[in-house]
Amino acid sequence: MTLSEILEQLEQRATEAERYEATARVHIVLRSVIEDLRDVDHMETTAPNGNEPDQLVDINKAAEILGVKVRYLYDHHDRFPFTRRVGRQLRFSTRGIEKYLARRR
Repeated sequence: MTLSEILEQLEQRATEAERYEATARVHIVLRSVIEDLRDVDHMETTAPNGNEPDQLVDINKAAEILGVKVRYLYDHHDRFPFTRRVGRQLRFSTRGIEKYLARRR
């Protein structure tokens, strides 16, 4: 089985979990896994180009980059696959934010 096939199966499962409104928010977990696997797949298919390494930024910086209020991120952080919990604090992947914004354009 190839990575692309795995991604396709996980995408289907995440869609099903969303459709049935999974109470454990399985779809969020699956979307996060899918995003991580896409990162791996993308790294394997593209040559390194000297991009800066991924960084985890605090909620204030993430809100600034995304153009939203900090309160909005606190209330909806679980909807974004680029959110990471470090202890009790929320951190946000800069690469994940960039990819999210690129997909929304």
